[in-house]
Amino acid sequence: MRVLQVNSVYGRGSTGRIAQNIHGYLLRHGEDSMVAFGRGERPDADNIVRIANPASVGIHVAGTRITDRHGFFSRAATANLIQLIEARRPDVLHFHNLHGYYLHVGALFEYLAIHPMPIVWTLHDCWPLTGHCTFFDRVGCSRWESECFECPLKNEYPSSLSDQSTRNFRDKRRLFGAVESMTLVTPSRWLASLVSRSILGSRPLHVIPNGIDTAVFQPRASSFRVDAAIDQGVMVLGVANIWDARKGLRDLLEVAERLDSKGKVVIVGAIPGAKPPAPPNVVFISQTASARDLAEVYSAADVFFNPTYEDNFPTTNLEAIACGTPVVTYATGGSPETLALGSGAVVGQGDIDAAMSALLVLAQEETLEKPGSASSLDLESMSRRYLDLYTSVVSEGDSVARD
Repeated sequence: MRVLQVNSVYGRGSTGRIAQNIHGYLLRHGEDSMVAFGRGERPDADNIVRIANPASVGIHVAGTRITDRHGFFSRAATANLIQLIEARRPDVLHFHNLHGYYLHVGALFEYLAIHPMPIVWTLHDCWPLTGHCTFFDRVGCSRWESECFECPLKNEYPSSLSDQSTRNFRDKRRLFGAVESMTLVTPSRWLASLVSRSILGSRPLHVIPNGIDTAVFQPRASSFRVDAAIDQGVMVLGVANIWDARKGLRDLLEVAERLDSKGKVVIVGAIPGAKPPAPPNVVFISQTASARDLAEVYSAADVFFNPTYEDNFPTTNLEAIACGTPVVTYATGGSPETLALGSGAVVGQGDIDAAMSALLVLAQEETLEKPGSASSLDLESMSRRYLDLYTSVVSEGDSVARD
């Protein structure tokens, strides 16, 4: 089976690693796999192709900033992708993030409307459903259910000085609606429920949770507490790729203030700009050297706190659970769904009192064993479900063609 995945990045970030792992799984199982991506370094492999260049990405960023037409630039990169599709003739075209400053969705979907083929599209956020934003629950917006206008999030990614949310919404509804044989996937039931009320609501929809590498993320012997001088008290851990307002950095620092001498808060991840004022019991780590090192940090923690205000199906929760560390998370998006796989607690967004209570209770529990349901966290399980889905949509396409 010939599979072509398309994503903004490859091998980095959550979506880039997901595409990478599906690609590796397909190759190991004898499938003909290729990945096209937009930004970042290109690996030395013939079956991984970067279709955009830094200059075109920069133009797309500038154009988005001025016009709010994110996803409607990069015609040359889109022509490269279409040329690759023509040459490869994939049995399945698998989209991940089509936003990210590297594609013209208008040109792409106009091509697909007259060149039908089986398409699987994994929605990692809400951008395909809206006229601008990737998440909207933090501001309680429901305009996407009918038609976007006067976007309250136009200054957030993909940030713009203008507001073309109505035009973008109408274009997406028209373009996506004209393409046949498109099956959707969401990592969470929460996002699936939103999709069912959106412009994509009539499409076949499957829920395939994200996976993690459980060969790496598992309970590990760790010297981290000694190295970080956490010789006693509670160790609360927070992990994010980039800490910003939507990831809840302020709430994590408030937990540290309340924890005071009873323990320390370890914060792993990049913080844009200057680090905010923090209590002395906070340990900042911009990044870890490897996933294994990160697993040792998870294993050393007494409890993991994810104060996210916008999320789909956060893999940080899964990583903590796989390392035997209980999780406290806000009732945000699909984050509570991850706790079905391990010990933890869900509290209301911004409810620091409830979070502190749950953190202290869970921190006193004995070290958890690797979850018995760990196989459902595994990348192999996730990738196998995608291969099964590819087989299904190709079979359905063959049946329609014969009819």
